[in-house]
Amino acid sequence: KHGGDPDFSVITAPYYPIHKLLAGLLDMVTLAGDDQALQVAKDFADFLKRETGTLTDEHLQKILEREHGGIEESLYNLAEITGDNGYAALGKRFEHLAFTTPLKKHKDELTDLHANTQLPKLVGEARRWEVLGAKDAQDLVEFAWDRIAKTRTYATGGSSSKEHWRKPNVLTETLCNETQESCTNYNWEKLTKHLLEWTGDARYGDMIERVFFNGIMPAQNPQTGMFIYFLPLTTTGATKAWGTATESFWCCYGTMVESFSTLSENAYFQGEKSLAVNLYIPSKVQWNGVTVSQETAFPQSDASTLTLHMAGDQTFDLLLRVPAWTGGAAAKVEVDGKRIAAK
Repeated sequence: KHGGDPDFSVITAPYYPIHKLLAGLLDMVTLAGDDQALQVAKDFADFLKRETGTLTDEHLQKILEREHGGIEESLYNLAEITGDNGYAALGKRFEHLAFTTPLKKHKDELTDLHANTQLPKLVGEARRWEVLGAKDAQDLVEFAWDRIAKTRTYATGGSSSKEHWRKPNVLTETLCNETQESCTNYNWEKLTKHLLEWTGDARYGDMIERVFFNGIMPAQNPQTGMFIYFLPLTTTGATKAWGTATESFWCCYGTMVESFSTLSENAYFQGEKSLAVNLYIPSKVQWNGVTVSQETAFPQSDASTLTLHMAGDQTFDLLLRVPAWTGGAAAKVEVDGKRIAAK
């Protein structure tokens, strides 16, 4: 019975698979315009609302102690798509208060928490800010991101060791064969995208670059298509343990399939009269009658060439992220071979 396993002796991850199904349905709506998928998603959420309506807030919070994926995020997404704030109210019930309350007080209580359980909660809170304008949600997300980025993140952009965050500022003690879980990379990139969209701050773009090239891209075997669960970071050297076609299927298979289907997602961002280049990867984007083609061998090369094709004269801002690794002053921009002054 729903909610009838308080000791988790049978159900170990309530709502986790429900989130996956609901998120998939919403992707069918937003990416493919599937009206039937929208109706199924609404019926699914209505069922969830009825069933959780039989639980007290205390009981639901007890259930939320276990991994429940991004169910909160999906409910806010559904609220935005339908304009029905009832789904947003349901999403608010899925805020895990034991996790968010300390962050609202700017207390770092992340040590020994399971990283990939918490990051989707932060994505959900990011959506609470975007959909409902809840300032406390924005604040706690920014605080949590800052603490993870500055005190628990490797040079690669990964942050977990044996799936957990450890004490701040002692990364050498966490190195092992089971660092940087691929699911954590996926959700860390996803969370960071929200903060980049809010602020335009290049440090968020820098973090996306780090985890993209050092966490996402190395996670798939180009010969077999198999994925890794962990990217091992050790002091003595290690090799990747690739999954198999028939004998293993980790959660990271699902998140990495999604990551490799959206490799260009964080390359460009748009405003009303501006186009921002965030990632330096071979790519092409069409925007407002402008086609931008990018050629680069990064990270083997520290340069990138952008070619713009336009039917006629246009005026707009082309924003280029200056990577932190350039030192700022060393970066230069040339237009038709002539160096220009840029802010």
